[in-house]
Amino acid sequence: MAARRFAPFLAVLALAGLASRADAECAAPRWAAHPLTTLGMTFPRTGGGFVVAMDVDMTSGTLPVADAPAATVTRGRRTTWPIAAIAIAPGLYRYPFDVHETRGIWTLHGIGADTTLTIGAGVAPGVPVRPAVREIRRVAATGIGRAGQQRIEVRATLEFPVPDGVIASIVTWNTDATPAAWARAAVGQREVVLYTEPGHCGNAPPGWTSPPDGTLIAHVAWVDQLGQISPVSEAITVQ
Repeated sequence: MAARRFAPFLAVLALAGLASRADAECAAPRWAAHPLTTLGMTFPRTGGGFVVAMDVDMTSGTLPVADAPAATVTRGRRTTWPIAAIAIAPGLYRYPFDVHETRGIWTLHGIGADTTLTIGAGVAPGVPVRPAVREIRRVAATGIGRAGQQRIEVRATLEFPVPDGVIASIVTWNTDATPAAWARAAVGQREVVLYTEPGHCGNAPPGWTSPPDGTLIAHVAWVDQLGQISPVSEAITVQ
């Protein structure tokens, strides 16, 4: 009788031990900075900038932390300007151009392989329009999360497609104005993933916040290629 009574408890301990050993087998993350902006575009002279995501990359990642790397632009042998990263959301950064950077072709250093940037004479367009969200819901995702349970995604159905120029979404939970997570977005989508729980050995950037249990309210905003952020959507109760 006693053995049967303690069997569930022993099973839980055994699963916890397996999870602990599996965690120990997970490799330490290596981070890489990946531009989300198409760097081959012609950037505006005023209000220009580009967006970089910090992703775990076990094949080519070299950074031990998910902090934005230092970047500079150069032209010729003497002109060099640093570009300071501004956090948009955990693991998502905007690199705005400095007022000193004038029209012409520059070389970007520090974000992957060196590449050229072309700055034109125009000004930045307006910020993206506010997302019109019809529904947000939790759904099951493939695989098991770090807690040994089914992974989840949070998806949004939109009233109108992702607008031109948008490359990512950011989401906040309940009344917290701090971005909880971000996700890539593609122009023309009517359904977007706002949050995906990392897999068992997966890693989210520091500061990434999973959706809390219970009643949940979400707000969504767009990020465009220049790193401009839209107004946030109306509050939506997550199903």
